[in-house]
Amino acid sequence: MKLLRVLTGVHAGAQLKLAPGEYRLAADDDADIRLSDWVGAELRLTVDSQDVVHAKRPPPLPTENGAPSHHGAGEHQHVEPDAPAMTHSVADVTLDPTAAGDNQGTEQILLVDFVPMQFDDTVICVGPADSTWPSDVELLSTLLVKPDQDKREAKRARHRKIASVTLVCMAVGMAIGLGALLMPIQDSRAARRHDINDLAQHINRLLADQKLTELHAQVSGSVIRVTGMVSTATQDANARDLLQHTAAGVALRQYDIADVDARNIAESLGIAGVHVAYAGDGIFDVTANVKDPQQFRSALERIRHDLNANVKTLRTHITAIDKNSLPSTYSEMIVSDAIQYAQAPDGTKHIYIAEQPEDQTGMPASGVQPDSMTGPLASTLEACAEDFNNLPQAITDTSKVEMIRSALDATAKRVAEEVGETEVDRDSLAKLYRGLLAASRIVAQLHEKRNAG
Repeated sequence: MKLLRVLTGVHAGAQLKLAPGEYRLAADDDADIRLSDWVGAELRLTVDSQDVVHAKRPPPLPTENGAPSHHGAGEHQHVEPDAPAMTHSVADVTLDPTAAGDNQGTEQILLVDFVPMQFDDTVICVGPADSTWPSDVELLSTLLVKPDQDKREAKRARHRKIASVTLVCMAVGMAIGLGALLMPIQDSRAARRHDINDLAQHINRLLADQKLTELHAQVSGSVIRVTGMVSTATQDANARDLLQHTAAGVALRQYDIADVDARNIAESLGIAGVHVAYAGDGIFDVTANVKDPQQFRSALERIRHDLNANVKTLRTHITAIDKNSLPSTYSEMIVSDAIQYAQAPDGTKHIYIAEQPEDQTGMPASGVQPDSMTGPLASTLEACAEDFNNLPQAITDTSKVEMIRSALDATAKRVAEEVGETEVDRDSLAKLYRGLLAASRIVAQLHEKRNAG
């Protein structure tokens, strides 16, 4: 099956599949293929069983001045009288001799696939319906009339010859001129190279005089790079002044400050208990007292890639801390009977119950076991004892200080009231009462510290 595509005019871009048969293309309403802007005589398209397309068009009618009323394919173009014959990029028009006998005065044109044909102001093209078509611009570009190729080629050859001679002359002149110019430039570069090497050596001597022995100046192209390490910001200021007065604009500061690097390494690790110190010659000692050494090693390996060449080595000293062990030193401690409260240097608070001697945990002075008590007082004592035993774990949550304090005060008052009404085991009740008051005081101290902080 063939595909007909309109490339120009009002219907540009329109396409129609053509089955084998004959089609009349014109502007009237009875046409098989109607193009409203079609001018001139109608065009009959014939598609045979081999998908070969022919176009037939009646001969042009003469006008009053003897010129035809319409033009065939490509005949509307203007031709100069003395100009050579123009050639189209489309296929030559083929006349069917057999059809000429049957249709006297009717021209028959063979339409070649993907070769556009122009009929007056309209350009059409045929091709296989199932193939990939070129764009309309590519198809229309083949209709452009080419100039005389021989004449253009001769003209181009002359231009190329003249251009070649000109380029050769220019190249010879430029070679001579560049040779004359490069000789003093090379001498100047050699002298400059010698001067910049001397300047680098001079900077190294000045750095040594300033006790900045870990800084090194070396030539890199047309600049001097100063690398290494200074210990403090004071040494950095001294090095800046030296380079500014000696080689301003030539010396590039690419060294590190040890204090800054040590702080950056510690902050990048982000692990408590890590201390970084500079040991000299680009070596940093990293001391770590951590609970998870593997986590520390992973973090250290991660930041190694972010360090530049001025940091040569990271020496690690790792000490694993037992997660369940208590701190060995305290900044503050409060002791009250059975309850002990301690604060470690890192701010951690520890509250626990100290072990009591056996003579304090035996039989009460009254000889009455607490378990043998009955009545409301026994229930109160059991509740107070349970609160007292759970007190260390509860106090560690400072957000509940006020609630615990109020509960302890209420319990202490209730115990005091019942002790005054009942004659039972006053020693045990008094000891419990003192413990509750001590716990209340500790809670009050925690409350004051929290408000002060």
